[in-house]
Amino acid sequence: MKKNNLLILYFILLIRFSYSQNLIINPSFESGTPAYSTAIIPASWPNLKGLWTFDNTSSPLVATVGNNLTLNGTHTTIAGYFAGDNAVRIGVGSNYKVTHGIPANGGGSYVNQYSILFDFRVSSIGAWRAFYQCNQNNTNDAELFVRNSDGMIGVTAVGYGAESVIPNVWHRLIISVNNGSFYKIYLDGRVICNGATQSVDGRFSLDPSIYFLSDDNGEDGLIDVSTIALFDKALSQTEVESLGRWTCDNWLGMGNYQQEFRNGGLPTAANGTFYLFAGSDTPLDAYQDVNVTPDAVAIDAGAAIYTFTGKLNTYNQSPQDRARIIIEYRNAGGTVLWSYDTGNQTTNGSWVSFVNTHTAPALTRIIRIRLLSTKNNGVSNDASYDDFSLTKLITLGTNDIDLKEIISENNSNKIQWEYEGNEKLNFFEVQKSFDLNNWESVTKLHYSNNKLYEFNDLQKYTTTYYRIKGINEKNDNIYSKIKAIEYSNPTNENLSLTFSNPVPANESFYLKTNLLNCNVYLYGSDGKLIDQCLSTKNYLNPFTINNCGLYSVVIENNKFTITKKLIVK
Repeated sequence: MKKNNLLILYFILLIRFSYSQNLIINPSFESGTPAYSTAIIPASWPNLKGLWTFDNTSSPLVATVGNNLTLNGTHTTIAGYFAGDNAVRIGVGSNYKVTHGIPANGGGSYVNQYSILFDFRVSSIGAWRAFYQCNQNNTNDAELFVRNSDGMIGVTAVGYGAESVIPNVWHRLIISVNNGSFYKIYLDGRVICNGATQSVDGRFSLDPSIYFLSDDNGEDGLIDVSTIALFDKALSQTEVESLGRWTCDNWLGMGNYQQEFRNGGLPTAANGTFYLFAGSDTPLDAYQDVNVTPDAVAIDAGAAIYTFTGKLNTYNQSPQDRARIIIEYRNAGGTVLWSYDTGNQTTNGSWVSFVNTHTAPALTRIIRIRLLSTKNNGVSNDASYDDFSLTKLITLGTNDIDLKEIISENNSNKIQWEYEGNEKLNFFEVQKSFDLNNWESVTKLHYSNNKLYEFNDLQKYTTTYYRIKGINEKNDNIYSKIKAIEYSNPTNENLSLTFSNPVPANESFYLKTNLLNCNVYLYGSDGKLIDQCLSTKNYLNPFTINNCGLYSVVIENNKFTITKKLIVK
């Protein structure tokens, strides 16, 4: 009987007490800071020439800045977004008219440079909604609509944005116009349409009096409005963003990222309803710092393990925008001690998961989760992120279950362990894993007064990880450390199986062996056979693996077996 060489992993599991909590704020991005929560302070906006908030229930048309509105038709006062906020509901054939008092600008006889803000909500998709009418007689089409078929915002002369409104959700819409130069539509702080430039003193120049929520032929369906604001300049993107953008809570950094809901060509959330969307024509580099200082003692002892999981998605186009996640383990001064990087990813419109488990380096005090994306196509940066998790696993106390050794012989693995604890256990459970994530129960043994326990696992596969789980009378669990076994035959020291490790995904790699006339097998982390070939020469036919992960390569004949781990990155 011969013992195998054992790889004792420094990967440590929780022993006496296990807790796992999500350390990331809003992991599925279900909570966010909406754009319309940003108040408009007149003193901060010298170019603000009209502001109507509809908060005075007895006189909702009174202006906070500028002239009062005039109602044509009927409207209803309703509750707005937050407590104390009021809004109005106005339907087909009703509108507001105002004489704005803005002098002609932009090199013409009318107002050619202006911006209009609407905080609005629609109950459904399926009806035209009009936002404003430049013609003081209301004798032609409105200048901007919510389209009935899909909820997109725009008009034929200008074009439509790439994203639709979300029913029953408040939005902040800003139109920034400089006739002769640009016509831009912003939704919740991000540009959704760089519209066709309009002529000076043309259809999109403001008459001295204009209409809000009006169209000449009834394409002005039911709409809720809580704020309207009018400026005598074309607001810049920075100014638009300062008026509020729908961001994800607790994420900082560069870029106009925000909480998003499926609309237009954008994806359904991987989990829940919302996700984080890059949503800007600038690079995204958002981050969240997780303070792990409370775990300092365990971290510096090498006993704190953190697992990150997350999903990303890039829109299916050519060329695709790119998404990327970086996890940085930093000391108190901000120096990066270790990092995990998915690299720039394109996913063809599918959600792709990434997982990383790592023992925090000593002196780690901050774990920074970074989201990066690069725009390669179109108006927006179509990279999305969802379903994040950062959990911790920390060892406490002394290991009472001592996994002594694993002996590979014939067609079985003999597992031996000792229990030196004072607490009475109900039973032990032998567990096995191929990937350190998914564990299966091999057998259960009742606790006895014996110090030494053993079990023969007859299902011998490739590289296998074992641990012993103990369950007490309260159903609490304790675990041994993990041990791994790589099958080989030490009686023949001249056997060899060599290859580059790690190897890149989607690229061919070669195996070299001095053992001819044998079978070569490639196994996945779940123990399933992926590929095989017959060895008739030292350099075997090339293998190619598409997916990253941990694999096993086995070479054997009727006398010998060699198994080695293979990492694909």
